[in-house]
Amino acid sequence: ILDRIFGKNMGGNNKAYPYNWIKLHIEDTKNQIHPRTLIKLFSESAKLQKEDTEQPKDRIIKSKNIEKALRDKVSPHQVQELKEEYPELEKVLTDLASKVGGRSPIIENDLESALKDIGVEPIETIKKLKDIGVLKDYKPIKDKQENEERRYHIPDLYLFGLNLTRKGTK
Repeated sequence: ILDRIFGKNMGGNNKAYPYNWIKLHIEDTKNQIHPRTLIKLFSESAKLQKEDTEQPKDRIIKSKNIEKALRDKVSPHQVQELKEEYPELEKVLTDLASKVGGRSPIIENDLESALKDIGVEPIETIKKLKDIGVLKDYKPIKDKQENEERRYHIPDLYLFGLNLTRKGTK
């Protein structure tokens, strides 16, 4: 079904299978996908495709429209839900990007410093963000030195809504 909707391959490099792309882009750090998020992604993608003047022949929704829906609608909505559910984290979720340079993964010392600047206790806040699926330890490349600083990853589900980008992307 997903092949018919999004084509056999999707994503910027046109190598990802739809199932894998969707799974990897809307799960939190606990590998959880919430049905409402999936429905919102499909709904917003369909709205964008409907407005698109160029209709594809081999699929119902173009990859760029699902990517745009995730970036512009789904991720900001998820972050807004977090702010409502965890009001104690609202300032963190609002100010984090400007304090860490707008990129993820985030070096632990930079994150702790940013959280102090925001006015929250860093260790407890990091633990809370990990518990609710916003942060997880970033696994470095095996070739890197073992003494490399700890870094934290933020999944795409929240990344764009937090006004962050992955390192290496523009």
